Amino acid sequence: MNHRNEFITWYFNEFVHDPLFKVMLGVVEASPWHREDNTGIHTNMVVGQYLARADHQTWFNGTSEMIANGRQYLLGAFAAAFHDVGKPHAMQLKNSEARGDYKAFNGHEKVSARLWEDWAVIHWPTLRDHFGFVSRDVF
Repeated sequence: MNHRNEFITWYFNEFVHDPLFKVMLGVVEASPWHREDNTGIHTNMVVGQYLARADHQTWFNGTSEMIANGRQYLLGAFAAAFHDVGKPHAMQLKNSEARGDYKAFNGHEKVSARLWEDWAVIHWPTLRDHFGFVSRDVF
């Protein structure tokens, strides 16, 4: 099984329709650091770059357990997919003389991590049976 292809299929056929992803499509950061149209597009770009740069040969699973590097690349792909899911929940409107009105996302990393854990519990059968996750992989 090629976990890279399985991840790509899952991401573009399932995750982009998940409520966590859909709400990111409505978050426009309009910041000097994120000029994409919205956080969903930014996430697609991050996942695309991650997939392009990962060593694809190590994604293959020839046994019942993923080889060490294959597990790392698969977990990294999920981390890329979920890295900003907390931004919609952490968004705050702020104002300063230097920037005027702007959006801040302080603490979104922790919110994203918690949302990932919650999602992983709900979708555990898929992660376990389809991707070969073990419980420590969620953390």
